[in-house]
This record gives sequence, C-alpha cells and structure tokens, in this order.
Amino acid sequence: DHYWWAGASIAFVEERYDVVVDLCSKMKSDAPAIRLLAATHGLAGNARAAQAYGRRVRETYPGFSPESIGRLVPSKDRASVTRFVKGLRLAGVS
Repeated sequence: DHYWWAGASIAFVEERYDVVVDLCSKMKSDAPAIRLLAATHGLAGNARAAQAYGRRVRETYPGFSPESIGRLVPSKDRASVTRFVKGLRLAGVS
C-alpha cells in the first residue's frame, strides 16, 4: 500500500487526478487515503465521490478544517497543499 500511496501523492502534485484514483483503488483499504481522495474527487469535479469521501473525512477528523488538515501534509510544495485544501472544501469538508 505504501507504493500505491506514494504514487498517488506524486500524481496529485502533477494534477493527474485519474491516476490518483486508480492508484488508490489498488490499496487494500482506501481508509489511509480518504483525505487525498476527497480532495482529488473535489478538484476533478466528481461531486458524488467527493461528497462521500468528504463525509468520511469529517467523521474521521471531527472539528478539523481543510486548513488544519492541510497542515498535516508533509509537502513543501505549497501550491499542491493549497490545491489540496481547495479540493477538501469542494468535497464539503469545512
């Protein structure tokens, strides 16, 4: 799963959202990737999937805002983190 997660993270930075979803689908469980999947589906315009993952993010991280979740991301690429936060908002994480 670490391999799929790492590849999906790279694909997110490259804005290859279809690849993010594909690689995460290969994981044994999507639970570790729900934040990434919520943001990805939000940015890709997949409203139904974004809302479903957004709901799971809210349940898993109660009281967390998109910005506070964004601070958990260890990336130094601030543009990608900004897109990640935007994607979480689009997925209904508030």
